[in-house]
Amino acid sequence: MPKAVINDVVQMGFAAAQFDEPRDWDVAGGFIDAVLSDAELRVVDAVSQAVYDAATSGSINFVRLRDAEKYFCAAELWRRRAQFIANESAANRTAQELDEELDRCRKSTAYYEGQASKALDLVGRVTAMDAGLAMGVIETGSFSLSP
Repeated sequence: MPKAVINDVVQMGFAAAQFDEPRDWDVAGGFIDAVLSDAELRVVDAVSQAVYDAATSGSINFVRLRDAEKYFCAAELWRRRAQFIANESAANRTAQELDEELDRCRKSTAYYEGQASKALDLVGRVTAMDAGLAMGVIETGSFSLSP
């Protein structure tokens, strides 16, 4: 079950009107829920099922994983918005308006994918610290410290 919920996506500003008013827009098993499920799979693939399951509500990793899901979901919704616009009749828009809207969709998709990657990177760093990973540098040379 995704850590992000339908309301998280709705609060990001997405509306059914942007996608031709699907009837199952914000219900369990509907439009947003399906996109969230795909986002969950991407996040689990990036961090492992064990790390995903270990992130409980209230932990920083939970917040970061939830944010990554929201961002992947937003990127996918912007991709779908671009498809909807491209397939929509251009009768109500000029070619320039259509190009500007599609450009905004592409930029928003790239932005949210970048945000998701950053959130997952932070999860990886915290997970490595939790696992007791230690790093150091050893310099060696031709001189011995012992007499």
